[in-house]
Amino acid sequence: MLLDPNQKKSHIQRHWGDELLQQALKHAETIYAARYKKLYPDGIVMTRIKRTASATSAAGRVKRLIDCELSDDEDNLSETGISDDVDPVKPWLHDFHGYLDSVDDLGHCSIVQWWGLNAGRYPVWASLARDYLAVMASSVSSERAFSSAGITISKRRNRLKADIVEALQFLKCAIRRDLLFCESPSLLTE
Repeated sequence: MLLDPNQKKSHIQRHWGDELLQQALKHAETIYAARYKKLYPDGIVMTRIKRTASATSAAGRVKRLIDCELSDDEDNLSETGISDDVDPVKPWLHDFHGYLDSVDDLGHCSIVQWWGLNAGRYPVWASLARDYLAVMASSVSSERAFSSAGITISKRRNRLKADIVEALQFLKCAIRRDLLFCESPSLLTE
């Protein structure tokens, strides 16, 4: 949810509550810090977060005001600007909160396209987005097919070749769906 520029923390806060939001942010910060240290081992950041026209435009300000008005929290009414203070012990915190506190709009882009366009603004977040958004959801039918093949290839039948396993899977499917024609004995065979 944090990688969706339209929702960020709002979905978690609205549906899970503040306590779970804090746990999620703490876990996300741990993941972010590890990636930051991997990308910048010396702690030197080559790219700084820059506010774009969408964040400072009238539409961005209106969206921020609407979000504050619709929010149940009174703490969110303060302006969420990006400070120039960087903690020398935790230099990633500035960039971590810089993305989470900014107002971004997807427009007509998908989330993946948005991260492709904004990778320069948020390089560490974009690196995480490449890892997490690339994971495809598994479908039940493909899991069932692999599970069925796993039953066919057991410890006793581990030397079966691919064509034999394919034929066995085909036969198993045909038998289960009653696709094989069983002919009754005819007068000629009796």
